[in-house]
Formats: sequence, structure tokens, C-alpha cells
Amino acid sequence: MGVALTAINYTEDDYDAIGIAMPDDIKTFEAMDRVSAYGGSGTMCCVALPEKWQPGMKLVVLTQAGTKAKTYKEWAYEKIPVIPHQVDVPRYATPARVWIQIMSPDKVLVTVSNYSPENPNWPGEIKGGPKPSLEYRRKKWNEFVNDRKKEIALLKESLSNIDKEDLKEAWELDSKYNANDVKALKGKDDPNYREYLKSKYKKSLQYSTEYLEYYMKRKP
Repeated sequence: MGVALTAINYTEDDYDAIGIAMPDDIKTFEAMDRVSAYGGSGTMCCVALPEKWQPGMKLVVLTQAGTKAKTYKEWAYEKIPVIPHQVDVPRYATPARVWIQIMSPDKVLVTVSNYSPENPNWPGEIKGGPKPSLEYRRKKWNEFVNDRKKEIALLKESLSNIDKEDLKEAWELDSKYNANDVKALKGKDDPNYREYLKSKYKKSLQYSTEYLEYYMKRKP
């Protein structure tokens, strides 16, 4: 019988792929999804389960760690192995959704249930969903704050240089993606186009600054 599959990640590491291996090839995914740190997958299809649970039943869960590459070239040469985990399938009364819980790189659990881990009727060993650690939340907060500060610095630089820059690239992008906004303008050298860009950058700068101030008050 084919049933749905959901994966839940209880670790601070992203996974590019979590899923179930094909019955005749334990190195190939039959169903898979990307799962971020302390997150869950979508609904995957499908896993074949017998109508009745059988002693010694196992499923092969495959995991592939998240990429560390920062450029396409790095990603192209990055070889992240797919790791198989033979996992016991606890007793179930009838076939239901298969839940994979990633507790660590070496600890993977499987539960068959129509209930989620947050439900009081959940039969699995680990109850409740993932809870990000304080250290992880502060790390992500710092990353976000630093990214917003770089964005604000870039907007300020663009505003200060706009009167002396060649706007060819900006005009090409706006002509393609914001055609309705610039259709009345005559091109990159149109003084009104520079005013349009100034207004756009100022609005973006105000939004980014306010959002950063909001976020700064909410450090974990």
C-alpha cells in the first residue's frame, strides 16, 4: 500500500535531501525533499508499506547534507555523499503516513502514524516538533542583521553615486522588469529616470532601515 512521507529535522544543519530509498536500489531516492534546520519537508509520495506490520521491518532512509558552496563553481565540484540509514519500523495497526525524524547525523527514527509529533496520540519515541536552540537562533539573527546592514550600505552608496554613474545596467533591468514604471521615460540619460531611481532607492532604504530597527529590538 502506498502512503505519504514527511521528514522532520531536529538538528541545526540543513539537508539538501531526506527521503526513502528505492526497494531495489538503496543508493537512489524513491521520494525526497530538501529540509532546512529545525524544519519539515512537504508531503512526499510514496512509500510502500504492507497491510500488516511484520517483525524485523526496516526502511532505508537516505540523507544528503546541505551544500556549503557559496558559488556555482564551488557547488559544481562539491561531492556530498548520500548516506543510507537502515531504520527499524515500529509496530503499526494499519498503514499510515511515514514520518522520518532526523535527531542527529547518526540517529534517524521512523514512525508510521496518521498523527503528527505534536499530537497527544503520537505513538513515536520523540514527541513534539523541533525547537531551535538559543545559540542557533542568535546565529541566524546575526546573519540577518549583517545582511541588512550590507544592504543599507549598498543603497546609501547607490544614492550618493547616482548623479555620476552610467545608468545603462539599471535602465536595462528596469526596462525588462519594471516596464510599466518607466515606459514614459526616454532612457538612461533622461533626468526623470535619475529622479525615479532616487525615489526608488530612498523608499528601499527607509524600509530596510525600519525593518533593521524592528529586528534589532528582538535579539533572541
